[in-house]
Amino acid sequence: MTSKTAFDAMTQRMQTEQPVNAVEAYFRELCAVRAAELPAGTPMIKTIAAVGALDGEFGGNEKDSAIMTQMLRYFLKTGIPIDPAFEVDVVNFRENRDFLAETKQADLVFVAYIIREHVMRVTKCFNTAGGRPDTDLDRLSVTLSPNHREEKWNARAKIAGAKLVLTQGGLFEIGSRSFPDFQPLIDSPTKYGTEKDQITETLQSLHGADADFPTPWIGLAADAAYLKAVAPYIEGSTALGRRMLAVNPSEASLPTQTGLSGLRGSVRALR
Repeated sequence: MTSKTAFDAMTQRMQTEQPVNAVEAYFRELCAVRAAELPAGTPMIKTIAAVGALDGEFGGNEKDSAIMTQMLRYFLKTGIPIDPAFEVDVVNFRENRDFLAETKQADLVFVAYIIREHVMRVTKCFNTAGGRPDTDLDRLSVTLSPNHREEKWNARAKIAGAKLVLTQGGLFEIGSRSFPDFQPLIDSPTKYGTEKDQITETLQSLHGADADFPTPWIGLAADAAYLKAVAPYIEGSTALGRRMLAVNPSEASLPTQTGLSGLRGSVRALR
């Protein structure tokens, strides 16, 4: 079974109707199989800050959960090491939490549809005094931190020690270009579109006809040192993997069993 076939089988199994906790448990098993192949000390994605997301359940059907799930699967398929004990911390104003005012660490910062700039008579500031949290989704969608400026997001990601920054949104939202101190890997869409096929076309125009990203409206940037550290374990079977290897051409995948090929027998055993 090739690595592509293995992960196609994984995707098919995970997309079948089964309890969310079963989907998550299976994915964590795959992460463990992958992690067991890697040298001690290999940097892994363990802590995930889902900023602005209203949910963060792996395998969940809600929008933010679904996108996060799709991208984590894609990361593993690409060869990005994910700690089987990964944790998702949902950070939003509904919980009276302001990511830009915190200093908590996160390996992956997932920024879910945060408007890039204040818009007069449209956006509002989060009330830092706390009190009863706002639960109105329409108001939450246009609420921004009093610390909100595009450069603050770049600085906060650095404070978090982020290895990867994943963004969700397009022209009007915080995107991969909002993080100039990180290496861009997937450019956020800059054209406005409302239909999925239009957005997919935009992604393909940015990344070539072989773009295989699992969901539109995404951007991705990486810490340069992290990118170099994991380059030997990245597979070139995905568009993201090819982009990561192109950024570090001298760090090509190691000619050993390290990599997704070693998952073949293990994946069969897990099925």
